[in-house]
Amino acid sequence: MEKIRRVIVPVDLTEASRVATEQAAFFAKLLDAEVSIINVDDTQQFMVSALLQDKVKQEKQKYLDDIKKMVEKQGVKVTTTLKSGVPSQEIVKHCSDEDLIVMASQERKGFNRLVLGSVSEEVLKTSPCSVMIIKPKQAFGSTESYLESHSNYFKSKLLHFF
Repeated sequence: MEKIRRVIVPVDLTEASRVATEQAAFFAKLLDAEVSIINVDDTQQFMVSALLQDKVKQEKQKYLDDIKKMVEKQGVKVTTTLKSGVPSQEIVKHCSDEDLIVMASQERKGFNRLVLGSVSEEVLKTSPCSVMIIKPKQAFGSTESYLESHSNYFKSKLLHFF
């Protein structure tokens, strides 16, 4: 098995994505890998105003810049990418065999899942690399306490697995 060189983190503007990014940075540091944060803008098909479209793009870029600083504080090399298109397809295009995707699951249910689909599920099915799905923060409390309490376990399992 190839060494993981890059941890890809698909993000939207949710707290769950921020938690997934924190965990991805933790794993990247353990694996001596870089982090690549990607956001896919799928709103262009609904935009009627170029001004509104620019505003959305600026907001997403600001979020990417903020989350990049958070990862850099952990001493991990990080890049950001903002793309337009179908999220699951653009995420899969962005990765290679030697990557690891770490992404949050929004856990949509019922009608929302039927209409909106599941980006994480589609990425899991079509990705050429391993995918780690992170549950939303409320499922396990604060990220810091979760990572601290599980860090030795993660280290042993990751180093054994990779």
